Amino acid sequence: MRKYRPYIIFDTNTDSVDQRYYRVRSLVKAKYGAVGAMNFGQIFENLHDWPLVQVTYFGAPENIPLEVLQAVKLGDGISTTLQQVE
Repeated sequence: MRKYRPYIIFDTNTDSVDQRYYRVRSLVKAKYGAVGAMNFGQIFENLHDWPLVQVTYFGAPENIPLEVLQAVKLGDGISTTLQQVE
């Protein structure tokens, strides 16, 4: 199983940033889980960055290409950078 760390960045120019920010864990589980990710970890918040950034981690079977995981969109106003962890 490969391990991944998504950095979740919120566009603070949209009206609903608070709602998306507080429900991101369920979004991550639903969207990445739909393509086969599992073993989701705790969400960590970087309170020193702006725009708002959250970081978590999950595992995915080796037969799921990185490109499939990178194509996952969490929603409007949310961007992600996915990093494979050794």
